[in-house]
Amino acid sequence: MSIKLGIIADDLSGGMNIGVEFSSSGLRTTLMQQLQVSAIDTDVLIFDTATRIAAPEMAVRSVQEAAAILKAYDPLMVVKKIDSLLRGAVGYELEAVQKVFGFQKCLLVAASPKLGRTTVAGNQLVDGQLLEQVRQRVDPSSTTEGSYIPSILAAQTQLPVDVLKLEELEADTEAVVSRIRQSTASVLVADCQEQAGLNHVVRAAYSAGVRYYAGTYGLGEALALLLRPVLPPVLLVVGSLSAAAYEQVAYLKRALRCPHIQVRYDESFLNADVEAYARDYQASLQAALEDAPFVILQVSGALPEVELLWRTADRLGMERSTISARVDAMLQAIVKPLLPEIGAVVATGGSTAHSIFSLTQADALQLATHEILPGTPAARLMGGAYTGMPFVAKPGSQGDRDALVRLAQHVREMLSAP
Repeated sequence: MSIKLGIIADDLSGGMNIGVEFSSSGLRTTLMQQLQVSAIDTDVLIFDTATRIAAPEMAVRSVQEAAAILKAYDPLMVVKKIDSLLRGAVGYELEAVQKVFGFQKCLLVAASPKLGRTTVAGNQLVDGQLLEQVRQRVDPSSTTEGSYIPSILAAQTQLPVDVLKLEELEADTEAVVSRIRQSTASVLVADCQEQAGLNHVVRAAYSAGVRYYAGTYGLGEALALLLRPVLPPVLLVVGSLSAAAYEQVAYLKRALRCPHIQVRYDESFLNADVEAYARDYQASLQAALEDAPFVILQVSGALPEVELLWRTADRLGMERSTISARVDAMLQAIVKPLLPEIGAVVATGGSTAHSIFSLTQADALQLATHEILPGTPAARLMGGAYTGMPFVAKPGSQGDRDALVRLAQHVREMLSAP
């Protein structure tokens, strides 16, 4: 019997805190302390070896035994759960698992951003301070020395170590995949300051063929995203010119690292063939929808461009309502052919939401019993070809800077539980 993921933890609480990241994602998750070969029907199998304070020789034996049994389950991926304070025989245990499975590379993410543990330039930090500066406060019994992860590992293993630095990991997925593939090291230590960055590097490592990971709380979320059923993408359409909307788009891009297709306007838009003007944006949107779970299509344009367009239209005697109608027609020309590929819509701005809703030819919206944000409920389309599709309309000027992130994540959850 094969499983999706096998995890070897060095203590019970560690096994549980990474395990809940899978169980809360709907994956059947089982934690064991008594090793056994008999088949277990589960998606994620966790072995607790209780080796956090064991001597290195004993830790290696226990981990090798666990890895050998786990190998019989033929896991798609393997995780060595480590401590975010790097306590225990981390290097010894990493190497023990690698030898049993024959892995060529391991991605190690020691950061747990939600708990204030981050990694910068290969150094482990706790609430912004180097690990060595706070060790006596967080655990006086720890024997780990220093904060630089490669040096901590070098004291325990001869496996070559490489550091994936923050500036490298801020690149797009393709560039990070290339960086991972080009590295000849056995252990790739990833810098990480935010959960979105952790998810990003794990996704890139998986695309690069890495199937062995080491990490702590937060790594489970990133891997669970890979193990979920493939869901159609969420399209976020922004038509509002409010300052709040621009701030929300900027925050969304950073938090979820989603493609941003920004429609640009110049004087030619006033008399261009709308479908021809939309063609390049339609191609960009199609490519983005094929590659990302969240995509932003911003038709409100950069404000200086829009103001210049208005002045030009005023000079030509063209009503602003005429410009709005052309924008609406262009939006529909961009989106209409791609609707079958879209799983959910979040629209910012009343006229934008109306335009997309009319495009779906739905009969109605079925509102949920709760609000995602104040004044913004979840809803699903009723009737027509896209009945059941999650649909959210947010007033453009309302909401904090994380409003679009919250809406995007909510409709994504709606997709996974129709």
